[in-house]
Amino acid sequence: INRRVDLLVEEGLFDEVEELLERGLTEEDISMKGIGYKEIIGFFDGIYTEEEAIDLIKKNSRHLAKRQLTWFRRYED
Repeated sequence: INRRVDLLVEEGLFDEVEELLERGLTEEDISMKGIGYKEIIGFFDGIYTEEEAIDLIKKNSRHLAKRQLTWFRRYED
């Protein structure tokens, strides 16, 4: 997960979020509430440093993965 997030950042995740905001989307739009987007908006709003935003994306992604694994374990197949 950490490598994947680092790759997304290297490939322009911050630029993508910035462009979406410039096009008129806001943090209130459902598409901007996903992991990655909300943390970067927090960076742009001055709530987090860039490093903190990236660390939060990694942490929130790990938490989601854990919840997904827990959910899938309920099913044998």
